[in-house]
Formats: sequence, structure tokens, C-alpha cells
Amino acid sequence: MTVEVPLLPGEVLGYRVWRLGDSGLVSYVSVHPDAQTVWAPGVVVAACRHGHEAPYAGCSCGLHASYVPPNPCRDGFGKHNTAVYGAVVAWGTIDTTSTDFRTQYARIVCLAFWRMQTWDHTEQIRELAQHFGVRCVELDELVDIARDYAREIPLQLRGLSPASSRP
Repeated sequence: MTVEVPLLPGEVLGYRVWRLGDSGLVSYVSVHPDAQTVWAPGVVVAACRHGHEAPYAGCSCGLHASYVPPNPCRDGFGKHNTAVYGAVVAWGTIDTTSTDFRTQYARIVCLAFWRMQTWDHTEQIRELAQHFGVRCVELDELVDIARDYAREIPLQLRGLSPASSRP
């Protein structure tokens, strides 16, 4: 029996939380040994230390993104005050779950700060956004700005995996 793999129309929108590392933006929460990918300006390509193309079913590799924007109060990032929030567009092979997805390719399209973060940290995020060539906005504005670049994965396709998108 052949299972139809849904095709997504072009790039899809996802949301992320990073932290500032010595070499740039790194994943805030590491769920896979390869999740320590440093995010650089431009296209980021997922890799897996097991040698298969990422994301791969049965592995947690790939570039992770959420369907919904982060909420520092709900997600517990408020106590850290060092988070960098943002939106990415993703394409290629996409493995979806009911709450988030893993993708083969992504690029940052917007960075955001939370108004409860320190002035110094907010300035670091502004400088980082300039380095990445993307807009820097307050977290409350992130969704509206991000939707200028792509659309979220439709509800009916969330949890179906793997999906493919056409660039």
C-alpha cells in the first residue's frame, strides 16, 4: 500500500527560540546531539550524525520549529531573560507532529525581543538582526511580520509525516 505524502506549497512558517552562544545563535533546548547547530545568516541545512538525510523518521534530527510563536510566560523562558525569539521559513522534507515540525532547510526571517528583557540584551538582538539582514521587532509583533514571508502549515497537515515542500 502506498501512502500519499502531502506536498506543502513552497516555504512554510515556523517559530523558534535560540540563545546567544559564543559563535552565534544556538538552539535553546537540545533534543538531539546534532541540535546544537549554530544558526548563521542565510540557509541552514539540517544534518544528522547517523549519516542519513535529516529529518528522518525514527530519529529526532532536523531543524526544529513550532507552529505557534513562543510565549515567555507559558514556555518558562521568562526566568532566563537571555532568549532570542524569531521566525523561520522552512522547506524540503518536513516531518510534522501535532505541536511542531522538523525540517531539512530553513532560514531566519525575523528576530524578536521580549519587552521584559534587559536593554543590553535587546540591543544584542538588534545587532544580531542587523547582522542577519532581518527585521527586529517586539515579540508581540512577530506573527504579523513573519506572515509577510510564508504561511503556517495548515491544521489538517499537522501530525502527518513526512511532508515535502516545493521551494
